[in-house]
Amino acid sequence: MGLGEDDVLYNEILRAARHCISRSGLDWEATYSEQEPGRLAACFKELKRQHPYLERFQGDWPAKEMVIIALQNRRKALSAKAKAKVSTDGQTQAQFMAAAAEVDAGEVD
Repeated sequence: MGLGEDDVLYNEILRAARHCISRSGLDWEATYSEQEPGRLAACFKELKRQHPYLERFQGDWPAKEMVIIALQNRRKALSAKAKAKVSTDGQTQAQFMAAAAEVDAGEVD
């Protein structure tokens, strides 16, 4: 895509891709291949409208890659958040069980 040196433009396009994903109704929890083709086409069209730089590429491949990256990043973030919550819930439960054991053992005043 030729943006190796232009992190600002790359990040702007990626931010726009996330916005276009939401506006076109793509499913954040689904993979790229599970998305509806019509919604993907609408997403690509909007992304190219917002960033005419993408018009120079045939087959929408940069838009496709940006959408894939954004979907993967969102799924990874959701997964990490869910794992952290389970870990926190497990830790809270362990603390509760330890406190209950102390009460049962008569160690608490």
